[in-house]
Amino acid sequence: MKYYISIEKNKEAFEFYKPLWATRGVEGIMVETMSVGIRRAVEIENSKDDELFFIDIVADDIDFMPDLKRLSQETNAPILIATSQEHYTTKEHHEALNNGADFYAPYCGDPCGKPEDDIEGVLSAVNSANQRAGKRKIDKTQTFNDSSENTRKKIMAVDKDKSVHNKQTEAWEKIGVESLRVDTMNEAIEKIIKGGEFLFIAINEDTVPDFWEQLRLMRDVTDDQIYIITSSYEVAKHTKAVNYGADTYGAFADDPSGDVAAGLALLDLQDKRSGRKNPKTPVLAVGGVILSQSRQLVFVNDVKIELQKKEFDVLEYLMQNNGYTVSSEDILQIVWGHTVITEDASDLVRGTVSRIRQKFAVASDKEYIITEAKKGYKMLS
Repeated sequence: MKYYISIEKNKEAFEFYKPLWATRGVEGIMVETMSVGIRRAVEIENSKDDELFFIDIVADDIDFMPDLKRLSQETNAPILIATSQEHYTTKEHHEALNNGADFYAPYCGDPCGKPEDDIEGVLSAVNSANQRAGKRKIDKTQTFNDSSENTRKKIMAVDKDKSVHNKQTEAWEKIGVESLRVDTMNEAIEKIIKGGEFLFIAINEDTVPDFWEQLRLMRDVTDDQIYIITSSYEVAKHTKAVNYGADTYGAFADDPSGDVAAGLALLDLQDKRSGRKNPKTPVLAVGGVILSQSRQLVFVNDVKIELQKKEFDVLEYLMQNNGYTVSSEDILQIVWGHTVITEDASDLVRGTVSRIRQKFAVASDKEYIITEAKKGYKMLS
């Protein structure tokens, strides 16, 4: 049997949600104290026949912080903390993560609206926690100046605001961690594809607002943790961020040192959930252009480009042959299946490439992302 444990004192609310979870094959258990919650969690996890799906703590009702770390140490189940919007604080958010919670956020309610929104929020959080398996301890007291093979000494920030980045960088440098800043998601994805590995990747929603679809592509190509930081926290965006592949979504701390503490706390979660199960999905990156064949998406400098099927196929072929000139004949054979090449067929290629260029022109200051030579076409790298 699959169970969840809800540590709360509002029996009416528990009884309201219990049948909604039952329809998903998950049986609810309500307890009113952390000590009882720990005992029941251990009993379920030690059972051969039962599974503990998650543990939910309603922070409005329970003084959970003193026993949170012990709960985290005693169980492998995702620990989710829900609080009302008026009780949410950045300080408690960071402290909860630092003490072993996998997720901390206000529950929906009004104006979020439907009970199903709360259910979906929990499912997305559980899914995020369960996408990792194994354990990897990170000692927050270390200076990161050692040569341990488990220590990656650089973070990557997707942030157009240099002043914000510089303040964060100063705080991280105090513990020996360097920071690399890029302006766009495209730049970040390209660096990852070229072999970059980072302590984590941070996205500043305030300065990079249109990152959502590229977030999926970023998750396709990296196991590194992805954090989204914002000054305008919303519950709905938190759920969306986790669904799209982020490891967490939260508000800026009052000062950069607080963000460093939060970042280190999030790295500690790798103790429970390192080694993402999802296989990486190929994403092509050439000269500021990002293309995902599996998702049928193209971005140029973070601008989504809508391409017709043949336009997409021509671009993909050019990017797969990055650095080489491909002839019109090659493109016709691969994309259209033509074996007999006529002038009309060659015009088909020229017209298709021309349309791709026109669509790219709105997003790039490069006059020709696709160069034209006597023998064919080539992508700029």
